[in-house]
Amino acid sequence: MKTSGNKSIVGFMGFWMFLAGLLLSGMPLPAGSFAQEKPETEKTIIMGTSRELAPGEKDPYYCTYTLKVWEPLIENGQDGEPKPKLAVAWLPNSDYTEWTFKLRDGVSFHDGEKFDADAVVTNVKHWLDFPGSRKPSPFYTFDMKAVYPGFQKIEKLDALTVKFHFEKPVSTLPYYMTNFGSPMYSPRCFDGTQEGDFNGLPQGTGPFRLVEAVRGQHLVLERNENYWGQKSGASRIRINIIPDANTRFSALKSEEIMGVLDLGGITPTLARELAKDPRFHVASCISSVPHFLSVNHKHFPLDDVRVRQAISLAIDRDTINESFFGGYCFPTANILSAASPFSKKIPITHDLEKARRLVAEALEGKREKIDILIPSGMLAREPYKELAEYLQAVLADIGLDATITIMDTAAATEHRRSGRFDTVLHTSGMPNSEPFTVLEGRMYSTGSSNTVYGCGYYNKEAETLIDSIRNEPDMAKRREVYNRLQDLAAEDLPAIPLLDGCWLTVNNVKLTGYGPERYGQTLETLRWVK
Repeated sequence: MKTSGNKSIVGFMGFWMFLAGLLLSGMPLPAGSFAQEKPETEKTIIMGTSRELAPGEKDPYYCTYTLKVWEPLIENGQDGEPKPKLAVAWLPNSDYTEWTFKLRDGVSFHDGEKFDADAVVTNVKHWLDFPGSRKPSPFYTFDMKAVYPGFQKIEKLDALTVKFHFEKPVSTLPYYMTNFGSPMYSPRCFDGTQEGDFNGLPQGTGPFRLVEAVRGQHLVLERNENYWGQKSGASRIRINIIPDANTRFSALKSEEIMGVLDLGGITPTLARELAKDPRFHVASCISSVPHFLSVNHKHFPLDDVRVRQAISLAIDRDTINESFFGGYCFPTANILSAASPFSKKIPITHDLEKARRLVAEALEGKREKIDILIPSGMLAREPYKELAEYLQAVLADIGLDATITIMDTAAATEHRRSGRFDTVLHTSGMPNSEPFTVLEGRMYSTGSSNTVYGCGYYNKEAETLIDSIRNEPDMAKRREVYNRLQDLAAEDLPAIPLLDGCWLTVNNVKLTGYGPERYGQTLETLRWVK
C-alpha cells in the first residue's frame, strides 16, 4: 500500500512536470488537457435572420428598431402610446404649431460624439432638407415630409432643448415621431453631400454598436459599454443572414444558430414544430405589420365594390391563420392594425353564399379572370404560395378564376407602380403610431398606396374626412374621424385585410431574456443562461 502510494505521488508529479515542459516549450496542449474553454457567458451569441438588417452607405433612410443600435427621440410603448427615449419630455404651444422637446442628458453616440441639441438639429436637417431624403428607402418606404407635415424649421433653445416649428397645427406629432419617425445618428455618419448618404456604418446611441456588416452574409453587434441605460445582457451577437426558412430551421436544430430575429425570422409553421422540442422556447405577440390582399381599383372587376366585398366574405381568416400561420397571427377585417392605440374592432364575416350572390350580381352570371401577384422576396418569410393557392380555390368557388404569378421583387414593385396587376399579397407595416399615416396612405387619392403602388383608390367621403383632420388639434374629433374611416374601409375595401401579423421569437433554452415586442424583440436583454 505504501509503495503503491509513493508510485502514485511520483506519477502525479511527473505529469505536472511534463505539462509544465510543454507550456515552456510552446507546444500545444494535447486534446483532453486542462485547457480552459471560454466561459459560455462570454461567448458570441449567433442568431439568424431572413434578410439584410444593416444599411449600406447608400441607404440614408435606414431605420429599424430591430437591432437596438440606434434610438429614436420617442419610442412606442407596448400599448402603442408614445414613450420617452432620447427625448424625456415634450410640450406643444396653445395652437400646436410649436413643439418643444427636452433631451436626455449624458448620452453619447457610439463614435464618441455627444448627443445634444446640435445633433438633433443635424439629424432633422438631414431628414428634411437633403434632396436624397425625399426618395423612397430601399428598406422602408418612408416620407419624412409626411411625418412632419408643414414643417418650417427646428430651433436650438439650449444644449438640451429644441423647438419644432410648423405652418399649421400638428396635434399628434409625438405619434408621428415614434420609432421610425425620429431616428438619431451621429452627425459624423453623414457624408455631407447632396445625396445625404451614410459615411460608413451608421452610429447610434443604443445598447449595441454595429461593428461589422457584410452584405448578404452577416453582421456583428457588440455591447455599448458607455450606454446611458441598462447595458445589454450579451457582450457580442453575430447575426447570420439565412434567406431560406428551412435552412434557418436546420441551423437551429443543429445549434449552428441559437435563435432567430426579425419579422419572418422563423415561419409560423416551423415555429409550431420547434415548440414541440424542449430545447427551444417559442414566444409570440401581435406585430405592427398586417397581411393584406391589395387590389387595383382601376381594373375590372375589382373596381366594383361588390366584387371586393365578395372576396373578403369568401375568405375564412381563421382557416388561413391556423393552416398557414400556425395560429400565431390575428384574423382581422380592419385596415388599421390592432397594434395601433386608435384601432377599433371590426366584425369579421365569412359568408360564401353571400359572396357568390354578389359576384353573380356584379358579373351578371359570368366568370372573370384575375391575377394574384406575389413578390418572390416575400416567400422567404411568409407562406404566401400556400395562401395564394387557398385564395385561388376560394375565388373559383365564387366565380373568379385566379392565376398566381410569382415575380422577382424588383419586377413586382415595378408592376405595382405601373398599375399592371389585379391583386397582390403583401405586408404593410405601420411606420409610427399615428393612424393618419396608414389611413391617408390607403384611402386618399394621393396616398402612397394609390400613387407609389398604383392601387388607384378614390372615395369622396374618405377624401373629405381626411382633409377635415389634417390640422385638427382636438384629439376627440380626430378619434371620431379615425373610427369612421375604419368603418368606411371595412365597407368600401381600399384593400382587403387578412391578418394582423405576429412577432415570433425562437431561441435555444441555453439563452434567456429573449421575447417579442410589438415593435421588435428584447435583443438588449438576451444572454446566456448562467
